Formats: sequence, C-alpha cells, structure tokens
Amino acid sequence: MGKLLKILLGILVVLIIGVTVAVSLFDINQYKDDIIQLVQDKTGREFKIEGEFKLGLSMIPTVVVDGVKFGNTKWGSQPDMLNVEHFEVQVSLMPLLKGNVQVNRLILISPDILLETNKEGVGNWQLETKTTTEPAQKDTTGPSALPAFNISEVQIEDAKLTYKDGVSGKTTNVTIAKFIAATGGFTEPMDLTINAAYNDLPINLKGTLGSLGSLTKNENFPVNIKADISDVTLGIDGQIAKPQQAKGLDVELVFHAGSLQTFEKVSGKKLPAISPIDITGHLTESDGAFLIKGLKANLGKVKVGLDGKITEPEKAKGLDLAITFNADSLADLNEMTGSKLPAIGPIALSTGLKDKDGAYQLSGMKLTA
Repeated sequence: MGKLLKILLGILVVLIIGVTVAVSLFDINQYKDDIIQLVQDKTGREFKIEGEFKLGLSMIPTVVVDGVKFGNTKWGSQPDMLNVEHFEVQVSLMPLLKGNVQVNRLILISPDILLETNKEGVGNWQLETKTTTEPAQKDTTGPSALPAFNISEVQIEDAKLTYKDGVSGKTTNVTIAKFIAATGGFTEPMDLTINAAYNDLPINLKGTLGSLGSLTKNENFPVNIKADISDVTLGIDGQIAKPQQAKGLDVELVFHAGSLQTFEKVSGKKLPAISPIDITGHLTESDGAFLIKGLKANLGKVKVGLDGKITEPEKAKGLDLAITFNADSLADLNEMTGSKLPAIGPIALSTGLKDKDGAYQLSGMKLTA
C-alpha cells in the first residue's frame, strides 16, 4: 500500500511539473490582438494594451501587463475612461484544473478612472454596444453550474477617480494611496485597509468585514470598521443581514467630530460651527424602517437623547420617537439655529414625537427652564 502511494505521488508530481511547464511555454501574446478586438466589439470603445503579457513560471501562475487603456465615450472630456499603469493577477493552478478560479492576488498600480455625465445626465459608463439582427441560438445544453470563484487579496495603489457631473457642473475627486483587502479563504473574514482622500479630505479606514462566501450568498455579513476622516472618527460594529441589498442593518455606532464644519468639503454647503460632536447608539433596520436605541448626542454644549423608530426615513415620515434635550442655556443653540436666543437656562425637555396626517404630535412633554 505504501509503495502504491509513492507511485501515485510521483505521478502527481510529474503531472504538476508538466502542467506548470506547459503554462510557462504558452504565449498569451499571440492572442493579444484578438483580446483587444473582442473588447472593442463588445463595448464599442477603443481598447489598448500597450505592454506585453508576462507569465510567471510557478505553481501559482502570475499574469502581468502594463499600459491598459479603455476609451471614453464620443462626447467625453478626455480620450480615456480608464487608464491602468500596471495590472497583475496571480491564480492558483490546481483549483483551475478542477474548473474553479482561485485568485491569490490582484494588483492595480496607478489606475486613473474618469466617470462623467453629459448635460442630459447620460453617463460615460453606459456602453453603446454593437447589435445584431441574427436570431438568438437556443441553448440546448441545459443549466450548468458556474465555477467557484474566490479572491484572496486585492491591492490598489496610487489610484485616481474623477466624477464630473454634466448637469450640475460639479467635479468630485477621490484619490486612493493604498487599498488592501485580504482574506484567508472563501469563508474567512476579510481585513480591509484604505488610505484615501475625498476632495482633499483625508480618509483612513481599517477593519474587518465578513467573508466573500457570506457576501455572494447574501447572508449575515459582519462589519467592524474604524474610519478617521480629517478630525472625525467613525466606528461601526455589527452585522448586515442582506449585504447585497444593504438591508438588515444591526450595528453599534460611535461618532466623534471636532466640528461640524469638517463636512463642508463633502456637503459643499456652509455649516454651523458646532463643536465638538459625540454620538453613540444602536441602529437596526428592517423592511426599510429604522429602530434607534439609546442614541446619545453631545452637540457642543447641547445634549440630545433619542429612542424609537422611523418607518419612512427617506421621507422623514413615520416618526415614533422619545426625545430628551438638555442645555445650560438657550443661547447654546445660537450656532445651530442661526438666531439670537436669550440666555435662559438650564433647559431640560423630554417628550414623545409622532407624525400623523401631515402634522406632528407631542405627548408626555415635560419642560424645565
């Protein structure tokens, strides 16, 4: 039995070496023009691969190519919609022989992406593909299972994303110095690191997300991240029941900002100089309704507490909330309200708030001044 095992092992080693050598001798560049033509035919856009394909020799074949460009639409402000300086993908050989795709590492260096709309709101990502009048061929092969797909690590460096809104004329710039998403397997959690900037507002994010398996199966997806945005700190710890639809949120929130004015670069509006801001609480979502539990907000010298639910948050309707409010003086609200209030205080308020038939209803209100 031991001798047979050694023979089988020897045959397996020879087979692996043979496949590896065959892959290394395969010249993918002979199909380069065909690949370019196929992409152009399917998208109706110009497609370029300026560099040569390089294939590494190992049990984990690595394909490297430089200078990938994808053309912009005819009315676009620049010739290219996508420009990638360096593209590298590493694929495990053994799963590939079984018909499964295991990407060990995907690397993008200096990708430059331009997304824009014209004055009618049409995006340059909407492709004008070629059409054919030939009747579609009926598939008689029956249903077939898709190959298993897993990616262990994605690295993006020195990326630039520009969005030009042709309707409003506004331009948004996102730069990514580093993006790393890594996981130990299809069912293992994913570690995430992002160092980026949004309209020159620095963003650093680090944390752990659920597995690719739970994401593709649209199952319970854990989220534990901490983000630093300029002088703002945001912490989210919990889970999402339906991650593909961003439904079934159940998270603890921790938020701190040195000043509300930090978000002026994001909102594009002048905001009141309220500082500091600290918010903690528990937030859950079900069927589009949000349940708020134990939310506490310190807005400068003002303290607000919130419990209850909002059934139509996008319309600010369906309110059923218990609110507490405390301030040393009404004058503490001057920045928030934009008006001059008398220095009366301290103020303590508690009330229930509901909306019904287009009106707001207060219940059980207690006010101390």
